[in-house]
Amino acid sequence: MFIEDAKFRRKQIMGKRLIAFCAIALVLGLAVPAFAAVQNVKVSGDLTVSAIGRRDLDLGLLGGLDDDANVMNSIVRVRIDADLTDNVSTTVRLINERDWDDEGDAATGTHVDLDLAYVTMREMLYSPLTVTIGRQELRFGNGLIVGDPHTNNMSDEPGGDILNQDLSARKAFDATRATLDYDPLVIDFIYAVIDEDNKVTAATSKEDDDDNLYGLNAKYDFGDEYGTMAEAYFFTKVDKTRTAAGVIADNKPDTVYCPGLRVSTNPTKKLNLQAEFAYQTGSKQVVSSDLAPVHVAGQNRQRKAMAGQFISTYALDMDYSPVLNLTYAYYSGENNPYTHSDEEYRGWDPMYEDQTAGSLINALLQPTNCHIADASVTLEPMEDVTAKLSWINVWLAHEVGEVAGSGTVTTQPGVTATNLTLDPDKRYLGYEIDAELNYDYTEDVQFGLLFGYFKPGEAWNAANNTAAKELIGTCKVVF
Repeated sequence: MFIEDAKFRRKQIMGKRLIAFCAIALVLGLAVPAFAAVQNVKVSGDLTVSAIGRRDLDLGLLGGLDDDANVMNSIVRVRIDADLTDNVSTTVRLINERDWDDEGDAATGTHVDLDLAYVTMREMLYSPLTVTIGRQELRFGNGLIVGDPHTNNMSDEPGGDILNQDLSARKAFDATRATLDYDPLVIDFIYAVIDEDNKVTAATSKEDDDDNLYGLNAKYDFGDEYGTMAEAYFFTKVDKTRTAAGVIADNKPDTVYCPGLRVSTNPTKKLNLQAEFAYQTGSKQVVSSDLAPVHVAGQNRQRKAMAGQFISTYALDMDYSPVLNLTYAYYSGENNPYTHSDEEYRGWDPMYEDQTAGSLINALLQPTNCHIADASVTLEPMEDVTAKLSWINVWLAHEVGEVAGSGTVTTQPGVTATNLTLDPDKRYLGYEIDAELNYDYTEDVQFGLLFGYFKPGEAWNAANNTAAKELIGTCKVVF
């Protein structure tokens, strides 16, 4: 009896082991094909730690901006690239941006976000076509129109967890991109969702408020001895955001239609010249800040704006390998945004630009209604050391004039903080001096130091006459 029970128990044990073995084999059998399709996986990333000291960002008048901004900050990115087949690959990158001793919000306790997540399909349908779908970086030309969905210092920057949002590393769009490569002609079609259908709801209305970007960019390489290249584009921004639910039911979407052309050539081996011109038409949505004293909510204005940029870069053949750079940019603006009564709106919309003309200017101003002139020289004083000195001047394209008899303007387009005020009928905004020093400790580790000084010009109100300063030290590791 006991012998038979023992045999029975052994059979039970062997049966359970066999079932477990089969289950493991089944799991492995299901899992193996998923990994077998991956030809190559690459893991990379970077870590940047910064010590940021900024003073008098409000130019001396306490208010909307912090007077001082002294923080330690870190930006960490981890990227995984996987080749699935010869023509299909995926990319995922996670990002962590935080000021030190800030562990995130109470709900998640973390700042880790999805920075990139896209699939690339080459030779899709036929050989010249490449399609990229998902969260990806989009940048065309020098970033005058498209490069950053949260351009510069806008308040909806996703890196809002850090104090100095203009220093955020996030540049990705949720987009679909189709590239036709007819070498030497390359054509890109893009569709990007900036803000997806949050819905504006009210008792009597429910309107979608999508903010989308559409575009075509054609780049042609002439293949001549001067390396001449031309780039033509047409980008469209359609923002259906309403100023209020049900209040401005007849208000049309805010639209920007932006054609442009950029040309680059090298008259000599050491000289590069670039010129770019863009025009904007469309419909400017009138919101409450545009009303005084002549505009009415719901009456959109016709856009008629333009921007131009010229860049000259010359590498001198002498000790320390100096490189001289001169950049001039113009962005149109209103003659007077508060009393201008015709239907044309001449203020340039920065759209999704990604350019920096002075670190402090970039943090304080938007590129609209202004001229910007930038002169810089870059040197290599010793091995692995690069130094750069920049002098940037900025002035209004049109003085802002008075507001209903007031002597100051507190919401002039281009000024992001309401406590920064301008005197009427004056245009010079000031100058900035930036000094940068970078040391390549190894091929993977770099130390940097940036000193910036912005001196306000006569266009600012007397209360905004204190110079803004910054000192930023960084350590960057790439792996």
